[in-house]
Amino acid sequence: MWGKRRKSFTAFNIVTTVIEEAILVVFLAVILPAVGVNVPLYIIAVSAAAWAGWSFLTYRLGLRAIEKTPATGAEALVGAKCRTTVPLEPVGYIKIRNEQWLARSITGEIQSGVEVVIIEVKGLTLMVKPFLETADRNSRDSS
Repeated sequence: MWGKRRKSFTAFNIVTTVIEEAILVVFLAVILPAVGVNVPLYIIAVSAAAWAGWSFLTYRLGLRAIEKTPATGAEALVGAKCRTTVPLEPVGYIKIRNEQWLARSITGEIQSGVEVVIIEVKGLTLMVKPFLETADRNSRDSS
């Protein structure tokens, strides 16, 4: 998902920067001289370079913003760790951020008080699996 967003954002920024640069050069090199204001070539070049630098800076800031993990909503819960408050057989409740949520285990029964990780959000139900299982698999994959 992030890759597609990043490509679209980058393409949009390239296209808009080229259009902005063209407008700037036309204004400084064609329109102003037509009304009697001659702009030296080095001013046009410095202006275009400064505008390109500004565009790059705003691109980097925007890219950082769109790649941030959501801070609120259901999407922000995916990947979070929490504990079960009752046994999940396979449905029960977990507590996350001082809230009780309905949860469904994707691996079968999970006892009360077990640390779980949220895999997915379906409606108002959090799909979870034990965290140790996830950590064990990651350590086996890296070995």
